[in-house]
Amino acid sequence: MTEKNSFNMQGAVRWLRQRKVELTALSVAAILVVIDQVTKVLIASNFRLFETYPVIENVLHLTYIHNDGAVFGSLSGKPYIFNTVTVIVVAIALALMLLGKIKGNWLKWTTALIISGGAGNMIDRFRLGYVIDFIDVRCFGKLWVWIFNIADCCVVIGCMMLIIYFVIDMIKDYKRQKPDKVKTTEQEGDNVNP
Repeated sequence: MTEKNSFNMQGAVRWLRQRKVELTALSVAAILVVIDQVTKVLIASNFRLFETYPVIENVLHLTYIHNDGAVFGSLSGKPYIFNTVTVIVVAIALALMLLGKIKGNWLKWTTALIISGGAGNMIDRFRLGYVIDFIDVRCFGKLWVWIFNIADCCVVIGCMMLIIYFVIDMIKDYKRQKPDKVKTTEQEGDNVNP
């Protein structure tokens, strides 16, 4: 092996070691995309459109529908918007992950979940022109009427994790700033009293 090839191999091994968490998270994301696609194929090949099957009566049903909107059927009828936005978001998130620009394991796993959900539904939109939804939670009555899929779950959980991250970060910032405000108030009080 030449010195140049040895150097390239060492660089590749170093890159793989540096991106261990990112590559693990993206591998899990890929597995989730496969699970999402397999479940959709199983539903589409075993159910008629709008057919429902109670897994637990009035709690959880499998109901086969087509969704040409976003998560939970929102903004139906504008697939070009979702295709464009999804491709951009997935591509940017994937690039940031592979370049090591996302810091902290929590954010890496959050990003991987969002990538997997976006990719799972994007495959449907490009392949079929709509997304296959089938998870029908009925135990909340009229409070919850949406039918969704595995990819939707990944996006929602990823977004919830992102919100939790930002809330915790804001609390940490507030706690860091709080002692400074107390000191400033005490100093102002000292200046008032002779």
